Amino acid sequence: MYAATLIAWKQAPFLRLLLPFCTGIVIQFYTYCPPIYLIISATITTTVVILLSNSSITTLFKFKYQLAYTLLILLTTAGAWRMHIKTDSLKPTPIAHIEDSAYTYIASLLEPVTEKPNSYKTIAQLTHRISGQTLIPIKTTIILYLQKTRSNQGLYYGDKIVFRKQLHPVKATVNPGSFNYKSWCEFQGIFYQAYLAENDLKKLSHKPPSSLKKSMFILRDSIVNILRRYIPGPKEAGLAEALLIGYKEDLHKSLIQSYSNTGVIHVIAISGLHLGLIYMLLSLICQPLGNKKWTRIFRPIFIIAGLWAFGFLAGGSPSIFRSAVMFTCIAIGNSLSKQASIFNSLAASAFLLLCYNPYWLWDAGFQLSYTAVASLALFQQTIYDAINISWQWLDHIWKHISTTIAAQILTLPVILFLFHQFPVFFVLTNLIAIPLSSGILLGEILLCLLSFMPILARPTGTLLSWLIRVMNGIVERIDQLPFTSITQININLVQVWLLYGVITAFTIWLLHKKKIMVFAALILLLAYFSIGATEAYRTRKQQYLVIYQIPNATAIDCIIGNRFVYTGDSTIQQSFQVQLYTLNPARDLFEVSQSGSLKGVYKDENLVRVGSQTMIIIDSAFHLPPPPSGPVPPADLLLISHNPYVDPYSLLTRLPTTQVVVDGSNSAKLALEWRSVCREAGIPCHFTAEKGAFVLNAY
Repeated sequence: MYAATLIAWKQAPFLRLLLPFCTGIVIQFYTYCPPIYLIISATITTTVVILLSNSSITTLFKFKYQLAYTLLILLTTAGAWRMHIKTDSLKPTPIAHIEDSAYTYIASLLEPVTEKPNSYKTIAQLTHRISGQTLIPIKTTIILYLQKTRSNQGLYYGDKIVFRKQLHPVKATVNPGSFNYKSWCEFQGIFYQAYLAENDLKKLSHKPPSSLKKSMFILRDSIVNILRRYIPGPKEAGLAEALLIGYKEDLHKSLIQSYSNTGVIHVIAISGLHLGLIYMLLSLICQPLGNKKWTRIFRPIFIIAGLWAFGFLAGGSPSIFRSAVMFTCIAIGNSLSKQASIFNSLAASAFLLLCYNPYWLWDAGFQLSYTAVASLALFQQTIYDAINISWQWLDHIWKHISTTIAAQILTLPVILFLFHQFPVFFVLTNLIAIPLSSGILLGEILLCLLSFMPILARPTGTLLSWLIRVMNGIVERIDQLPFTSITQININLVQVWLLYGVITAFTIWLLHKKKIMVFAALILLLAYFSIGATEAYRTRKQQYLVIYQIPNATAIDCIIGNRFVYTGDSTIQQSFQVQLYTLNPARDLFEVSQSGSLKGVYKDENLVRVGSQTMIIIDSAFHLPPPPSGPVPPADLLLISHNPYVDPYSLLTRLPTTQVVVDGSNSAKLALEWRSVCREAGIPCHFTAEKGAFVLNAY
């Protein structure tokens, strides 16, 4: 590992380019430096570099540190400038009053429609806005939700449509701890969305912007049809689609959660694992060719062609594109030198990818792919060499285990930060799932090649279905074991870097036996756990009333310390999707578990008291109390639920309050009425469908 560490820095020039370039990207993202300053910085640093580079060797040696610092500033400026250009390109064409008025647009579909529970969904690019008889060119990418009709189902990539509709901004995260969908869309350059009924749009023509992309979609649909035809069982076919081409529309949500809980979600997410397998397979095919002069040219060409062919087969998604670039750089590096640094190849591929799209620096797939491969290169051999096993079959198992553990070392801080859980049985699950999924992936490629011969394709598909059923069964069985995963791990960025500091210090200690590194690691661990202890103390003292935003439903969590009591619609408790995507992320954020009853929480019909705060639920069964004979103390909160038949004016007169919340179970019309009345009365009114969940500090 010592040699690997030296190579990582001394023989990886691209690593030295990558770090300042990434620094510039991060600085520009969080602070925004005006373009004029970037131009001035680039001009000055470029001039200095040119002058020093053309000077004498004596002068160059004398000012070598100044030259190095100037190059660092130049690369940082380059990263900031690339980020500025990319951000500018993602911004939509400004349209006056776009959110207030309906306009007529011409749009081109950027992907085939996919079926959702209540609609069809697609991404479209607005190309023109029609004003009278004039076509005004625009460029804005939007999400379209289409009414479920036969004509809308037939829409495909490249179809040009015309529609008249008011566009709405993509909504921000509406519940605590939920995935920030708006931020993700903005990183893709998507800022608006619209819902179109059958009569709202008309198909004009079919003109795909890219013939290559059209071919990818046609090939993807053909593969999906082959897998559905020959692999029995919708659950098995759905996983086969995800495994081979990353098509997740037919995947069961509960199955995804099981794979996530057990630490093998990468199996069903097209990633470096799949391209790595293809890379290894292509390298094995080339091994019998030897090391002749012509093979040194043919081998990388054959491997790179195979990688990109699989990428094309898998639909050319961003994750596949990134992995293909990564392994292409590794293949080129290995062909140029027998002792090529994998760290240089990794840094080169990351540099190229971030030049193309600097926003990928915040992509979870990008972060996990590179940390996993770097971790394998750094730690796998050292871990494997730690135990010498003479039995070949047991040695093979240990090699696989060492690979799994090595990949986890540098990815661990990222996993804890992004997913707030740690899969306890990840070694066991990977030991079973990786070989099985690798065999299934190769079997699916074979099935596609045999699809024109049903007599061979059917038994192949049946075998694959059985293997997938076995793999799913094992993963789901492990997921049912007690303590499958440690959840509710909430760490911040400071703790992420502290963990990387601990890993670095322990690594140096293991390599060089420097005792000071043990003390450094212990100090960093102390700082890490001190932050955790502070957060745990805050959790024990917390008291919150959380009113969630869930369409057509009321859901409330009453939180005291690290426990909560649920109140609201009982159907929500039975909804797997709401639990998975709405309630569980919030409860993980607050680090709470459910309790039947809780000291500090009082419930009596429509009255709920949490800590020092009192809430009255006004629902469809609520009846106005008689006029008060004297002053009535105001309630801290009135929750309007399920379109109650009450007059807002009369209610606020008889039940004074300091805050009104209208949740997602109410109609927009009722919410507008309550907002108007509250405005006149000078009372804040929060409509969760627009502003998201309402969180009241009840301490």
